[in-house]
Parts: sequence; C-alpha cells; structure tokens
Amino acid sequence: MMGVVKRRRRRARRRLRRQRTILRAFTHATLTKEEAARQLGLRDDAELLGVLGAFGVPQPRLPDAAIARMADAFVKIWRN
Repeated sequence: MMGVVKRRRRRARRRLRRQRTILRAFTHATLTKEEAARQLGLRDDAELLGVLGAFGVPQPRLPDAAIARMADAFVKIWRN
C-alpha cells in the first residue's frame, strides 16, 4: 500500500514540475500562450492566466524595447 502512495506522490511531483516548466517558458516568451495552454490541457488563455497566479509564476511581460516602441507610436497618434 505504501508503494502505491509513494508512486502517486512522485507522479504528482513530476506533473507539478512539468507544469511549472511550461509556465516559466510562457512567462519568458519561449512558448506561445496557445502552446502553453495546449500543453497544460487548458481550455483557453484566460485559464492560463489563472494557473499562472495559482502557481505564483509572474505574468508575462513585453520586452522594454517593445513597450518603448508602443509608447512612441501612441505619442505620435496622440499629437495628430
């Protein structure tokens, strides 16, 4: 009986490690949100954001250069 419990715990730990790895890959932009959701067996990216919070993994963030380009574009549009 203890062998069964130990195997289940090991499987659960491996599954959690795999899920964390997928979430971190998404956060670091090495995995798309669609691919991350598919690998985790989630319905959509809204669920993906919920899982990020549940695991305590930070939300994905755009690179600073991309944010600066967006800000520049906004300023140009706003001035017109």
